[in-house]
Amino acid sequence: MVQEAQKFADEDKANSERIEARNTLENFTFSMRATLDDPEVQNGVSQEDRQKIQAAVSVASNWLESNQEATKEEYMAQAKAIESVAHPILSEFYKKRVMEAPPSEGAAAAQQQAEGDAAPGGEPHTEDVD
Repeated sequence: MVQEAQKFADEDKANSERIEARNTLENFTFSMRATLDDPEVQNGVSQEDRQKIQAAVSVASNWLESNQEATKEEYMAQAKAIESVAHPILSEFYKKRVMEAPPSEGAAAAQQQAEGDAAPGGEPHTEDVD
């Protein structure tokens, strides 16, 4: 009886992990579609690159519809396939966006404070405390 319970516990755990992997893949496909619909992405990523990502997402979505009972590993492989296409493209987009963005107020304030802490000779101002 204990062995049977252990067997069912293992099956339940595997089934739970499989369902979680499926949900993760579904969420990832929806997230990628939303990312592709973002006007900033549409303006900052070439149509060719967006189509590459969209094709990978479509393949995974179609696969999901026809593979309701796939394994955890199969779901993860589909997510990796999307990621292998989307990651390099979107990483480059976000890197360019950060480089082109003006410094934030926090960064500017930190720079001013760092410059303000320096004495006229460029050395930090220090006081001796007795």
